[in-house]
Amino acid sequence: MPQNSRYSSRGGFMEDIFAFLALLGIFAVPLIVIPHRLFPFTTSKSFFFMGLVEAMLVFWVYLLAVNNRYRLSKKQLLVFTVPLLLLVWLSVSAAFSQNPNTAFWSSFLRGTGLIFLYHCFFFGLMVASLARKEGVGFLKKVLTAFFLSGVVLALSTFFPEVLGQAARRGGLTGNSSYTGAYLVFAFFAGSILFFSAQYWRTKLWYLLGSILFVSVLFMIGARAAAASVFIGSIFACFLWLALSLNKKKKIIGFSLIAISIISVLVLGILVLIPSSRLHQKFSTAVHGGRLIFWHTAYQGIQERPLFGWGLDNFNIVFSKYFDPKILEPGITNEPDIDRPHNVVLEFFVAGGVPGGLLYLLFLSLFLYLPYLLFKKDRFSKGELSLFVGMFFAYFLQDMVVFDTPTTYVALFAFYGVLAGQLPVVLDPKKLPRDLREQSTFIASACFIILIPAYIFFVHQPAHKARKMLGVLGNDPSTLTAISSMGNGSDVGYIVDFKYKDVKSKMKELQTDPVKASRVHEQTLELLQQVDLVADTATYNHRLWLACANLMNADISISGDYSEETIARALSYTDRAVALAPADPRGYWIYGQLFTYTREFEKAKEYFTKAYELNPNISASSAYLAEFKRITGSQ
Repeated sequence: MPQNSRYSSRGGFMEDIFAFLALLGIFAVPLIVIPHRLFPFTTSKSFFFMGLVEAMLVFWVYLLAVNNRYRLSKKQLLVFTVPLLLLVWLSVSAAFSQNPNTAFWSSFLRGTGLIFLYHCFFFGLMVASLARKEGVGFLKKVLTAFFLSGVVLALSTFFPEVLGQAARRGGLTGNSSYTGAYLVFAFFAGSILFFSAQYWRTKLWYLLGSILFVSVLFMIGARAAAASVFIGSIFACFLWLALSLNKKKKIIGFSLIAISIISVLVLGILVLIPSSRLHQKFSTAVHGGRLIFWHTAYQGIQERPLFGWGLDNFNIVFSKYFDPKILEPGITNEPDIDRPHNVVLEFFVAGGVPGGLLYLLFLSLFLYLPYLLFKKDRFSKGELSLFVGMFFAYFLQDMVVFDTPTTYVALFAFYGVLAGQLPVVLDPKKLPRDLREQSTFIASACFIILIPAYIFFVHQPAHKARKMLGVLGNDPSTLTAISSMGNGSDVGYIVDFKYKDVKSKMKELQTDPVKASRVHEQTLELLQQVDLVADTATYNHRLWLACANLMNADISISGDYSEETIARALSYTDRAVALAPADPRGYWIYGQLFTYTREFEKAKEYFTKAYELNPNISASSAYLAEFKRITGSQ
């Protein structure tokens, strides 16, 4: 068999596997849920995706060697310099942050640290490489993968009993907001396929899918996503008019676009002005919580405008600038926040002003690339309008939520397929050197290098996500197992879970000495393990507050008022208060601990301090009143 034929045959098989893995990643990531993991609706998706990307890299390196058509042009690579610069700057910010571990690894709850984003970046490059080689046909496959994935995800929301209580109406993403954000992409993917389909029978399926997406958005209460789909669709219609050859339609279209953009900006400004009626309505709709998050983010940006605080470290800013108002009844059910619930503010907090500006530049390319493809006759007027409408809708809904592994994969997949569609003019004299003879060696070397990467970035943390469930099953020894991921952020959630579990059973435990003794031993063992990871959780306010709460509850149950026990509880409280001096909850614990030791003047001082921070917090009033009743009776 001729040599070229041999390489073509091998390349063809590898090409099929490579393309399949890319489409599998787009289709499966929103739907993957592996039980028996800590936060399975996140960890299942993030670790599956990173493992998939690392497997794809081996195929990609091989195909780059044997087929020049997979190699991106300079113009296409230039498009990727913006997200690369963003990631590099965020890496610099992480190095200067107070908690680099979380910036790079993130947490099991979120899974969106720099390691994950670098995997997304390479995935985007590989999708671009496939789009470069396969052309428009691959774009249709990508859109179909998004549409079908959206259909399965939407249908999963109808079966909460199968997924359990943790799904919270979100189906296979576990959260209604996460599902809503992904269905924005699926809706517009279906709309593009609808208008490009030739047969009405095919169009009908896409139409039914789009109706399903909208219906589910209203059913699960994803208000931001539903509003964004509506506004994005209207904006797409306006752009379609603006691109018309008819002069009157063009003028009308551009006028409506200008009015839309000005309206969005004016409405956004009015939302931020406390005296405006829109601000009051928005505050009522979101119970005031998001406005507090945004103001806190602004304070964080002001303090560190250059390097920021590092990715996924908003919890440090939130505790430092804690607003006691957030504990008022009806404000929010999330008094411990690690996201500002506004993606632009999130990147300004994470990477300072340079990081925020790079992120905005990255987003602007999602509008520029479809326009460039339209000018190069790669996109029709309708495709351009719907692509722009999709990213406009995505941006709007991200103003009140945040990105997840699912939406990041979608974002970089679309970025890659748009970059890969850019026209390439091939000059036979400037073709890259053929590396077929070295292809097997290159692919093998890449495979060997990626084995430790897979073990370190995927296998070990994924294994720990399973092992850490043992902590909730009363086996604290697994808390520090396997890798460093989760030792900081996730331990806070675990201890908080344990505290809430103990608190819910306090009456039962106080009347059952056997169970109380067992819980006491488990509590001490858990806190002993927490102390082993304390150096990775220095700035984790939630952890130290949870430890103080758990220790306080245990003292009440066990009746252990020894000096050593009280001192340990006070040390946890000291850490929590140092990180969030405006949080009344730390002072509540101080007051109770000093009541146990009969240091009533100190107890009164701290209960009064908590009350003075915000008299509208009912718990502060209740603690102070109960303290006065107890001391008054004595």
